[in-house]
Amino acid sequence: MIGLGRDTLSVLSVWKELTEKGVRVVCRNPNFQNLNDDGERDYFSELLLNILSTMSSFEKSMIKTRQMEGIRITQKISPEKYSGRKQNTKESTLKFLQKHSKAISYLEMGMKGVEVSKLCDISLNTITKIKKRLQSELV
Repeated sequence: MIGLGRDTLSVLSVWKELTEKGVRVVCRNPNFQNLNDDGERDYFSELLLNILSTMSSFEKSMIKTRQMEGIRITQKISPEKYSGRKQNTKESTLKFLQKHSKAISYLEMGMKGVEVSKLCDISLNTITKIKKRLQSELV
């Protein structure tokens, strides 16, 4: 199972491209396909895809709107929860690397980032930051 795209436009363009090349795309739930059993375009499925893609984009924007509304309410009720990082408090590279010394030792042993992430309970983004900062320290 694969996803066709992240937004309505990309989904519809991939759908159109595959249809033009004669590649049959079948969705099991809800049940629709780009080409019927005779190899002809299925216009009802195209309509259904358009509707579902548009609804998905709408729902994504509504989630973002509700999230931002929740953040604004939280900022009013208890500003300390969403105050953001204080100005000029950027952590130095040395301090950052010292804080993640255990992860660094695992990486130096040749472990993969995903493994280190799980062992040290840190995100993959942090692992990437560690690798970049180590690289900059070596240069």
